[in-house]
Amino acid sequence: MSVDTQDMEIVHRAFRRESRLLIELVAAVAPGDTARAKVIADHFRDYRLGLKNHHEGEDELLWPPLLSRVDLEADIVLRMEAQHEHVAATLARLDAAVPAWEAAAGADERATLLSALPAPVRGIWHIVGRPRYARHISRVRAA
Repeated sequence: MSVDTQDMEIVHRAFRRESRLLIELVAAVAPGDTARAKVIADHFRDYRLGLKNHHEGEDELLWPPLLSRVDLEADIVLRMEAQHEHVAATLARLDAAVPAWEAAAGADERATLLSALPAPVRGIWHIVGRPRYARHISRVRAA
């Protein structure tokens, strides 16, 4: 039995796109424009919530059963879990930087925020969409 992993690929593509857009949106806010900074900060919080919920779902519902079925390919699942930890650490840095930038929209706060933003782009679309992993996912969904 095979499984269509296209939905997963679409979700990961959307998160990568939003990561890139956040960099552009933050960079475009003029120093002192707190109204625009608030709009972008609110967008970040929505993005962050979606990414957090998505990763928690994978961490809870996908990785454990997948890890129990992949045998020699377990290193791939462990790498995906490590990517989630990296993204979570990056989001924690962003959580610390966003409020100061939102409040002041200062150039220094923007620079701090921008220095943390690129990291989530890497590793969001794991390798799950590839056919050799799809066969394991189909067993996870069937279980």
